[in-house]
Amino acid sequence: MKKIVLVAVAAIVSLSAFAQQGKFAAGVYGSYVTADPGLIGVGAKVQYNVLDQIRPEASFTYFLKKDNVKSWSADVNVHYIFNLGSVNVYPFAGVNYTYVKVDIPGVPNEYLEYLDEYDVPAIPTSASDKKIGANLGCGIEYPISETIAIAAEAKYTLNKLYNDGSLVVGLGVTYKF
Repeated sequence: MKKIVLVAVAAIVSLSAFAQQGKFAAGVYGSYVTADPGLIGVGAKVQYNVLDQIRPEASFTYFLKKDNVKSWSADVNVHYIFNLGSVNVYPFAGVNYTYVKVDIPGVPNEYLEYLDEYDVPAIPTSASDKKIGANLGCGIEYPISETIAIAAEAKYTLNKLYNDGSLVVGLGVTYKF
């Protein structure tokens, strides 16, 4: 039994030969949040391989306004990299901070004074919220050269802003220093 466990551990460790310890990478990406109203995002990220298999990543995403909803998020994730020949597969987990603002169409400012005469409450013009959550996901990375790689990711962000969670899918390009 000990030999089987030892062989399994050696196999997992050897899969991560592609990643290089001490290497920085920076990149850009596009993403899509499946939670209503379905926002498209653009973002930037930085990565650093602390070990051949372990890669922390920090990212920021700005989501384009849709249906009066504006949003952005910041994430810090840790990837565990498996090299499968010409591609890397990496499950990851991390922390997410999301901000959402909804512009509520209401009474234009020039008419607010008339509402007081009739004892009608004014409708707020916007509402916002922010939450900290957790990320769980997986990605695949394909190097197209020594320094450039393309990647696809899917993650589930667990937080209270999107009815307890949202699926986010994305595509990106990174440059390794």
